[in-house]
Amino acid sequence: MLTFLADNRALEADYSMVSGTENVQFPLSNIAHDFTTKVFRSNETSVEILVDLRATTSIDSFAIVGSSVDGIGIGDISIQGSATADFTGATTIEIDLSAEYNFGFKFFDAASFRYWKLIVSNTSGSYVEISNIYLGAKTQLLTNGFSTSSFNYVSSDNASVVQNRYGQRFIDYHNRRNMLTGKVEHATQAEFTEINDVIMQHGTTEPLFFVLDPDGETATDGEFLFSGYFYLTEDFSYTFSGPQLYNISLTLEEAT
Repeated sequence: MLTFLADNRALEADYSMVSGTENVQFPLSNIAHDFTTKVFRSNETSVEILVDLRATTSIDSFAIVGSSVDGIGIGDISIQGSATADFTGATTIEIDLSAEYNFGFKFFDAASFRYWKLIVSNTSGSYVEISNIYLGAKTQLLTNGFSTSSFNYVSSDNASVVQNRYGQRFIDYHNRRNMLTGKVEHATQAEFTEINDVIMQHGTTEPLFFVLDPDGETATDGEFLFSGYFYLTEDFSYTFSGPQLYNISLTLEEAT
């Protein structure tokens, strides 16, 4: 089920600390910045963060990505929603994380709240670090996705390698960068409209979260391997494949 997380209410939210303190050099406001390397850091290994969406909003998805340089700087994260800033009795939603693939997400039954609380810990480090998050509704193609014949996944190694005349290699290690390309074949009119709305909203300049295989059916850890925080990098391209049916080509390049 190809899924776009493209209506991010967290970008316009107000953030404040419920417990713990922010490192003044890495403030909470960095969470809303496009760059994954512009992060929030705490002074503690366990914090709670209040996210005020400013209005009651229907939410059914949460996602988080770590820095492209340092990785995901947390060990556990859960969220709670509430109509007020008092979360007494609120349901706790545990977020599935993968440190290996620097990503975490959870889809859940839609809930309409103004306030959300992030409960975060990182026992393997001396602070909590958060790069980018998503709080919003998902756009999901329930019966369609990338065709197997068109799907292409590239993981580029950006390390710089210099080799001397003796064959010795001197390596500067840098982040990897993933790219996904594929074609949604025979999209219905409704599916075409959903994808078109996402593309018109984001273009090639505003990153979005993307989950190709939320159930992990394609490969071991496929729900994380083929997910991430991406830019759409090419113009919207589609062809007719039948009456009110479309083939839609997409290229997504990982945001860093």
